[in-house]
Amino acid sequence: MRNFLIGCAAFTTWAWPRALAAAEELPAPPDLLTASIKMAGALALLIGGLLLVLYFLRRFGKFKGQALGGGDLIRVIATRALAPKQYITVVRVGQSVLTLGVTEQSIACLDKIDADEFQERRPETASPAPGSFARAFRSLTNRAGQSEAERS
Repeated sequence: MRNFLIGCAAFTTWAWPRALAAAEELPAPPDLLTASIKMAGALALLIGGLLLVLYFLRRFGKFKGQALGGGDLIRVIATRALAPKQYITVVRVGQSVLTLGVTEQSIACLDKIDADEFQERRPETASPAPGSFARAFRSLTNRAGQSEAERS
């Protein structure tokens, strides 16, 4: 037991100065402000890169934006709700106009006409229904425009 204690004492007198010297050589922990700035910069760089890729896909992509929601290949002309989760939708697909019945379980084609024929049958000015939000908003904006004109 005595030899063990002498060995432990010798080891600590030999290892202790070396451990202190190694601890003094360690770099200081990073500053929280510096780490936050680096993280925010990396995040901004990543988001900027993603937006740049999106811009180039829309600008020079194969479909020039159709794959990302742009283009005129498919366009919803009008939608009306009949009941909860049941709609009639008029959709233009290429040179055809489709009237679709849309429910939660299925989509059914109710009618199909040529786009030119649809334009001939469509009224020139579609006025909003009485009591609709569009009509109320138009009347409010007209009143605001009239009151500004009267002030002059």
